[in-house]
Order: sequence, then structure tokens, then C-alpha cells
Amino acid sequence: MKAILACISFCHIDFASPLPTSTSVEASEPAHKLLFAHAVVALAAPPPPSYPQTPPPSPPPLFLPLPPLLPPFVPEEAVAQFFTKVGGSFQQAVNAETVMWDRKQLYGEDAKVAAYVLSASRVLTTLDLQANFIGSEGAIAIADALKFNGVLTTLQLAANDIGDPGAIAVVDALKV
Repeated sequence: MKAILACISFCHIDFASPLPTSTSVEASEPAHKLLFAHAVVALAAPPPPSYPQTPPPSPPPLFLPLPPLLPPFVPEEAVAQFFTKVGGSFQQAVNAETVMWDRKQLYGEDAKVAAYVLSASRVLTTLDLQANFIGSEGAIAIADALKFNGVLTTLQLAANDIGDPGAIAVVDALKV
């Protein structure tokens, strides 16, 4: 068992008489009025705790992981070509509550622009992309965009040949 050394100092000063100065102690005060004692005492170390030591719980993280703040970048040329097909502008689409882009001959690359609009909008509640040719590529882009839009309530993707990968991506994106 380890021993801990403690140094204890005792000091007794008789305050009945005025406090002596260092010169007066050496010269005039008797030794019984100013007593200093110094002792070293060996103390036994406390026994280890009998309960199992568990680390304290870790504090919660300061910041929770956030979804990406910006949707994937879409080149301006692709945006311009897309709005030539569907009409209107990017600002109009982002600020609209309902967008009807059915039967517009849209393909996978066009669906990436539609996904960009979906991800940038905070008011879009209905997106109709029925009867186009967006395929799995477009459905996956739309599914990724759903992470950014929390207000969409209606998504029409019928007759787009999205296949199993696209359908799985959309279903996974809609899980709560």
C-alpha cells in the first residue's frame, strides 16, 4: 500500500503582547512566546473504490449534422435549355406553388434542372412531371432534391420509365 507524505506546520504565537518584529524575536523575546514546529506524517493511501469505474457519459455534440445547404450545381446552359422547353423562368418556378411540366419531352438531364428548382424552392407543393422520359437518372435527381424541400405534398412521376433504381431512390427519400 502506498503511503502519502503530508507536511504539517504548527505555529503558535502569544498575542497577549505586541507582535514581535524579526529583530526583537532574535534579541529580546523568550522562545516560549514564539513556537514553530514542523512535522512530517506518513498517511496511508485511501483504498481503491470497490465499485467499477465507468467513464462519465460524453456530452452531446454541440452541433448536429445538417443536410447540405446547397443543392447540386446545374450549369446555366442546362437551365436555359430546360426553360426553353417548359416556358417561364427559374425565378417564376422557384416562387410557384404548383409546377405542371407534364408532357414536355423532358429527359434525365432536364430532370436534374427540375430537381434543382425543387431543392431551391420553399413554396413548391405540387410538381407534375408525368409522361416525360426522365428515367432512373431523373428520378434519382428528384429524390436527392427532396432533402432540400420540406413542403412538397404532390409529386407526379407516372409514365416516365423510372425503373427500379429510380423508384427505390424516391421511396427512400420519402421515408420519415
